[in-house]
Amino acid sequence: MFPTEFPRLRCLCGTSNRSGRVLRIGTISLGLGLGTAFATEATFVPPSGQQDFSGFDDASTPGTWSYLDPGFLVDHLPFKLTIGQSISYSDNVANLPTGARSLGTISNLPSRGDFYSDTTISVASRFPMGAQTYFFNGTYAPRRYFTDSVINADNYSVNGGVDFNVANRCSGRLVAGVDRHQAPLEETAGYGLQEVFSTSFNETARCTIAGHVAALFNSGVSRLENSGGDGTGVVSAISSNNYNQYFTGGGLEYALTSLDTLRGLVTYSHRDFTDRPAGLGLASSTDQVDYQFFYDRVISAKLDASVSGGLSSFSFPGSSNTTLEPIYSIQANYRPTPKVIASGTVSRSAGAPQSAVSNLQVSDTQSLSLSYIYSPKITVTGLLSHTKSNNPGGTSAIASTLFANTETNNASLILNYRATPLVTASAAYSYVSRTDTSRSGADAVSNVFRVGLVYTR
Repeated sequence: MFPTEFPRLRCLCGTSNRSGRVLRIGTISLGLGLGTAFATEATFVPPSGQQDFSGFDDASTPGTWSYLDPGFLVDHLPFKLTIGQSISYSDNVANLPTGARSLGTISNLPSRGDFYSDTTISVASRFPMGAQTYFFNGTYAPRRYFTDSVINADNYSVNGGVDFNVANRCSGRLVAGVDRHQAPLEETAGYGLQEVFSTSFNETARCTIAGHVAALFNSGVSRLENSGGDGTGVVSAISSNNYNQYFTGGGLEYALTSLDTLRGLVTYSHRDFTDRPAGLGLASSTDQVDYQFFYDRVISAKLDASVSGGLSSFSFPGSSNTTLEPIYSIQANYRPTPKVIASGTVSRSAGAPQSAVSNLQVSDTQSLSLSYIYSPKITVTGLLSHTKSNNPGGTSAIASTLFANTETNNASLILNYRATPLVTASAAYSYVSRTDTSRSGADAVSNVFRVGLVYTR
């Protein structure tokens, strides 16, 4: 209550009518109640026969005044708090093609390159209740450009759900969430900035049948929307990728030994593209069936690997056309010394279009990462990747600025310094080069330099 309110309250309490007396009694009762509640929370009475630990600040045996100590209260919050701040410089903030200063509706940007800040506030919490554990994660990460403020973005992600366990035989997760982010260059369906908004609800479950055999069940629904673009036809074009989706899948898992596991899974997915105009040669919906096997193996204390393979079958309701695409993934993690961690991946995936306006998108990716732990406080990580994407049976020729079939090269170098157990500083550089292989080699390049600080408690 603000100090200016006390005179008015005193005047009310001084009245002789019945309402004044009721107000005085209510105010006194409220004060006594709050005082009693506060005293109860602030006082720790050790159980009979135990020593009074009032003078100590041990979290396992809190003293009389521990509940009033801000440090004790923060350490015992029912959630994990992360606050981060970074400053970056990109020489191509609007994902423009090489040699261009402007494009479409973003032609009025004062600068092709610009500094920008990312502020991240995240809250994560888990609440065990019996055999179930409820969780919540929320992140708000506004991006603010120093000069090109017209392209500021409010990125956020919120999800929550439950990790369930039924009779110690079935375990899994139910999770629902919403996400909005400014897509990086390699994920855009054309030049210019794009935003992606998605909502989803997913379920995964694993139920033991007998011995080493378990049944797997997966399902979910989602909605994805694209917005932004460069205003030269891309705005209407990228909305053609908006879709509603539901999927369901099932399979079996067999633990061959304690070190290797084999799984087989069949998944059916249906997508309705809700914003596709007629006459573009694009399907209004697709059906996808994935037949996959997975094998995970711990080869030694230094090496483990995961392998998957299968087929994706695509059909288009109202059309007799079908497409079969092989899919696979090989991943290995190698730790030659306690200070070095190397990971490599070779994969081929097929699914919903992301960086091209089409019925489906197939991507071949090779990536390598290497981390070196220089000391308990300093870690250096390098990342390299190459991706080739194409859109069989689709089209991306809606606007001359759209990517169709592309090759993308990524390189990153990240330095992390853990100043304290709660604070980590970082410096990073990333390079992206993306070439449209379906048209005369049009390309876009981005160099980003970043420094940041993250506090986690």
